[in-house]
Amino acid sequence: MGENTAKHEVAALAQKAAGGDRQAFSALVDRTHRTVYRVALRILDDTAGAEDVVQETYIRAWQGLAKVRDPLAAYGWICRIARNVATDQLRARVRKKALSLDLPVGEGRSPLVELLVHPDAGPEGRVGNAEVAQAVREAISSLKEKHRLVLTLRELDGMSYEELAIALGCSLGTVESRLHRARKSLARKLRGLKADLFRGEGGWRE
Repeated sequence: MGENTAKHEVAALAQKAAGGDRQAFSALVDRTHRTVYRVALRILDDTAGAEDVVQETYIRAWQGLAKVRDPLAAYGWICRIARNVATDQLRARVRKKALSLDLPVGEGRSPLVELLVHPDAGPEGRVGNAEVAQAVREAISSLKEKHRLVLTLRELDGMSYEELAIALGCSLGTVESRLHRARKSLARKLRGLKADLFRGEGGWRE
């Protein structure tokens, strides 16, 4: 489903929900829930926290829908609420948890860590793989928030560019630019690690 189709579908539901139609709002939640949850999860790296964000997001959405002047902006507006709520939760934590790379990379795909480490390594290699996984986590966690979010939503959740544009409230061109910068920055951070590990049995696959 394209970006415009999704926006128009959500817009129609949002317009009805803004008038107090609870059934339309329920359908709106069903239509947007997956994206909202993904965004929250990638910001917080915490399933329970993400679920709390989803709940708070839709409470705020129900209360504020009537103020949305352009129904076509409703999808992006809901995602922006989710980003803001999740970011507020993250800032409120004393310690930030490392980004999880163990979640599936979309349907039928492998976790990002498994794409970066050798799958047939022996005991020594598995130790190396664990070190690689930790290094990758730390490298991604150190990216700028906007780059980390677009990278993980794309690579771990397999979101399309159109879905990313809606979820992040930006144009397709901005999505492409952020992904390019995120990948370039991550490659730079891991360049030294790759060179070291390539000399061992648990090295990276090309």
